[in-house]
Amino acid sequence: MAWARADRHDGQGRDLERRVTGPWRAPLLLAALLSPVAAAAAPGISGDDPPLVNQAVAGVAGVLNRFQLDARVDMLYDGNLLRIGDGFALEQGQSRADYRISPALSAGTQLPFGRQTFFVNALIGRDFYGSNTQRNRNRLSFDGGLNWQLGGRCNGGLTGAYSSRQVLLSTDSGLTPNVQDNLSFAFNGRCQSAGGLGIGFGVSHNQVNNDQVERKAYDARTNSFEPSLYYGTPQLGQFSLSGSYSRSDYPNRTVLTLDGPQGDRVDFLSGRLGYARGLGSKLSVAGGISYLKVTPKPDSALIQPGPGEPFVLIRRDGGDNLGYDFSLSYDSGSRLTGAVLVSRRNSASTNVGAQSRLIQEYAGDIGYKLSRALQLGGNVSYAQQDYSGSFFNGNEPLRRISDKTFRASVSVDYSPVALYSVGVSFGHQERNSNPSDYSFASNSVQLRLRVGFGK
Repeated sequence: MAWARADRHDGQGRDLERRVTGPWRAPLLLAALLSPVAAAAAPGISGDDPPLVNQAVAGVAGVLNRFQLDARVDMLYDGNLLRIGDGFALEQGQSRADYRISPALSAGTQLPFGRQTFFVNALIGRDFYGSNTQRNRNRLSFDGGLNWQLGGRCNGGLTGAYSSRQVLLSTDSGLTPNVQDNLSFAFNGRCQSAGGLGIGFGVSHNQVNNDQVERKAYDARTNSFEPSLYYGTPQLGQFSLSGSYSRSDYPNRTVLTLDGPQGDRVDFLSGRLGYARGLGSKLSVAGGISYLKVTPKPDSALIQPGPGEPFVLIRRDGGDNLGYDFSLSYDSGSRLTGAVLVSRRNSASTNVGAQSRLIQEYAGDIGYKLSRALQLGGNVSYAQQDYSGSFFNGNEPLRRISDKTFRASVSVDYSPVALYSVGVSFGHQERNSNPSDYSFASNSVQLRLRVGFGK
């Protein structure tokens, strides 16, 4: 699962919960827990899927210490590492079941100056596969930025991040190795008056690049702008009214129209009414209702329904949808933590042959400390993805219509001292796809070893 107890770190294995303070702790903390930085840096038991909410608040990432150096090894065994169904024929040297060993060295530092904080993190490692050795690749991750504060009423962040790795994604059917690079920049700011009224904004740019020829059509460039208004007090909680406009361009994808070939693009527009509040010192809740609109460009195309069939003209209809998000988190302060999350949203499709997707996700997460050094965790999630603008490609000869993915895992983590930690996780996931050729199921186990130094 992408959003799991084991992923609640900044990429070097440190809990972000202790970093986020102030009146905006709850919403910033939720975004930090779901930041893509951690998913890019450290392999998870389900692979390299991005978090449930595929966006990060600029400036949240960082490290707890002034300097931190970690060495880690993650060992994963997966019963269907290629994410393929029984109907796919394997080539020589390929194996459904395989193990992956991922040693990595990471370092990070934060440098406060005045009321601002500069931070930078880096990770370098490599993935080694037991049978599918053609997938052995380096794993790189860098991020850095500035947490800024202006006076006592305005704050925000500026971040940049880059990651490169051999991807293992639950949406893919990965017969051919593919290294995916992600580059992103984000800036946001927020000011709130003494009376509780605030205004905020955010801009971001994200690039997805694939080195496999058959997946170059999945490359994407997305630019987003998000203005927002807030009103809140500690007694009432926080109300928000926000909007978002995103444009995703696919530079290596051409749409055939009656006027000739054109570049492929999709626009996303949304408006959200939200509310967040802490319910005492242990419980917090946040949620919102959204209006979602998807507009493909161009709005019509000539497509081939099947291999060898004649082209037909179709309308590339967009659509209006109702979106929502809800999260409830609990922290006893000593032993028990838990959270539930549900969401429905639109997103560009960068890993499957489609233009966009409507995603519904539900997840639950729980952690329990048996002692200061020993912690248990468990999580479960269900996601449904409906694809729009599906197309044929070199990886998948059948157009993907929808996926339903279920995941569950349990974990045990042991850290008697800050110097090192040991963890093990057991997981199960299954994808039921339309068409059914892309359905698969797998069981997996992961062992995590970490040694860290900080000051």
